[in-house]
Amino acid sequence: MKKKLSLLLFSSLLMLPSAAFATESTVNNEIIDGGYESTVNDEIIEGVNVKGFAAEPISSVSALAAADTPHYFGETKVYAIGGASAFSDAYTNSSKEKQLRIDRIYAKAKLYVSGDLYSSAVDDQKDASHAGIYTAYGVRVIGNQESIGEHKFENTGYKIVIFETEDT
Repeated sequence: MKKKLSLLLFSSLLMLPSAAFATESTVNNEIIDGGYESTVNDEIIEGVNVKGFAAEPISSVSALAAADTPHYFGETKVYAIGGASAFSDAYTNSSKEKQLRIDRIYAKAKLYVSGDLYSSAVDDQKDASHAGIYTAYGVRVIGNQESIGEHKFENTGYKIVIFETEDT
C-alpha cells in the first residue's frame, strides 16, 4: 500500500508543472481563439504517429499562392527505454525543405501507462518554427505505454490548426 501511495504521489508531482504552465488546448476540434474553427486537412498523412496538414486561409481575400501555403507537421513517439515525446514543425511546403516561423506553435506530450495518464509536458513557442517536448524520458514503467501528442499552429491570415498524433 505504501509503495502504491508513493508511486501515485510521485506521478502527480510529475504532472504538476505541466498543468501549472499549460495554456489552452482543445478536444474534438471545437471553436477556439477568437471564433476561428480549427481545421484539419487530410491531404498529407505520413504514418500513424506523424501527420501533416496544409494551412487554410481564413478567407479567399487572404489566400496566397499554393506554393506559399504553410505546411504543419506533428509527430509523437514512445521510447523503449521509457517516456514519450511530441514535436510540432512548420514548413514552407509539404516537402519540408525550409522551416517557416509562424506566430505560435505548440506541442504537448501525454504518456499513458496501462490506460492511465502517467506524465505530460508542454512546449509553447511564439514566432518560431519548432516546438518539442519530452516527458518521463528514460523512466522505466511497468505496463503498456501509449503517447498522445497535441499539436497547435497559429499564423496570421490562416485558420488555427489543431490535431493529435499517437504512438504505442
